[in-house]
Amino acid sequence: MYKEFAQKHHFIDGNKRTAYFYAKLLLFTYKFYFHLEYKKSVKFILKIAKYNSTIKIEEITKWIKENCHIIAENDKVLESSTNH
Repeated sequence: MYKEFAQKHHFIDGNKRTAYFYAKLLLFTYKFYFHLEYKKSVKFILKIAKYNSTIKIEEITKWIKENCHIIAENDKVLESSTNH
């Protein structure tokens, strides 16, 4: 999905930000926390979104796995997100 949202132009503006947010939300739904900030993700996201990008799904998966951790039941991330 990340590659789909980042490359296709579903919106006039904000496709890459939407892809980032959607990936982060989907991971969170499955109790994974994507801890890389958007500003630090931009270089890789642009590589994904580049016209005729040759980036493989395996590379995207590896990048996501390297920047995620499982949310434990007592994790502050889970606690602060559910209390709002």
